[in-house]
Amino acid sequence: VVKANAYGHGDIQVAEAAIEAGVTMLAVATPDEAVHMRHHFEQIDILVLGASPISFVPYAAHHNITLTVFSAQWVEQAAESQKVLPNPVKLHIKIDSGMGRIGVTSSEQLLQLSNTIQATSLFVVDGIFTHFATADDEDSAHFDKQAQLFEMLLRELPEKPRLVHVANTAPALVKNASLQYDAVRFGISMYGLLPSSYVGQILPF
Repeated sequence: VVKANAYGHGDIQVAEAAIEAGVTMLAVATPDEAVHMRHHFEQIDILVLGASPISFVPYAAHHNITLTVFSAQWVEQAAESQKVLPNPVKLHIKIDSGMGRIGVTSSEQLLQLSNTIQATSLFVVDGIFTHFATADDEDSAHFDKQAQLFEMLLRELPEKPRLVHVANTAPALVKNASLQYDAVRFGISMYGLLPSSYVGQILPF
């Protein structure tokens, strides 16, 4: 995760080091950040974690940018405005399991979104994810509730996408390894920083 100029450390330099170390995908927060990274890295997959305007869809199709989606209405409007694209745009479905930002929150919303994507040739579901609000806290009640809701909704999908990812830095370091799924969104600890003092207390180094 190299959003916000890699947390102020230099996104291009950090991305170069991460790719050299074996990273296969970069994640950013906004379409502008994705454009900036694509100018420097032509091949690697780039995921926009936040919302993207429909006007960004053609650029994403031409430059292999993966977008986050959380609304069937967005997909419908995008399909109406873009009749033809050079390549299907890869989408990652965002589930709001308790963070309170963007994302579908129920089985009904998830299935409606999935069916709407399947009904158009402009998009393909490449992944599904959520974001934990309290993964770096000692009290795991809310974290556990989020994980259970995500797993329940994941089972509702007729077909599992290529990438399932829920673990940001703290869960990747100190939580159940089963939550690492197919990808880990490693961010702040790439820079030698702790997600929280609690995480620092239980790490073996």
